[in-house]
Amino acid sequence: GLVYLYLDSNELTGNIPEDWGGMRDLEELFLTGNNLVGPLPQTIRGMKNLKTLRAADNDLAGPLPTDLSKLMKLEYVYLENNDFSGAIPIELGQLKKLKTMHLHSSQLTGEMPQEVCSLKTEFLLQDLRVDCDEVACTCCTCDE
Repeated sequence: GLVYLYLDSNELTGNIPEDWGGMRDLEELFLTGNNLVGPLPQTIRGMKNLKTLRAADNDLAGPLPTDLSKLMKLEYVYLENNDFSGAIPIELGQLKKLKTMHLHSSQLTGEMPQEVCSLKTEFLLQDLRVDCDEVACTCCTCDE
């Protein structure tokens, strides 16, 4: 099946299709710099081999889906410059292979779960970015 889908800067509009969750072999999904709206679909959990999720610089909104935590091979998450809101799910602390997660320039609030911070001390996470004036975080790099 499809392993790499590079659609950065293609002027895409609308929602990310629910049925994309059926792309089980996908390892890299690049959607940065489009005009995508709506939430990340819960069906994303079907992308079991996804290692890189790049969907920065869109108008994606709603809460970050807890089902991102089902993507156990995820290493790089770039979701900055969107309109995501609410708290950062505690379940993201299950992503033991995560190396980079950018969540800044969004509407996320609350506290970074300690389970996510522990990925920096106990696992591979090196680059964790949020808006520190909105998200209380002792282990993050701040983007104001």
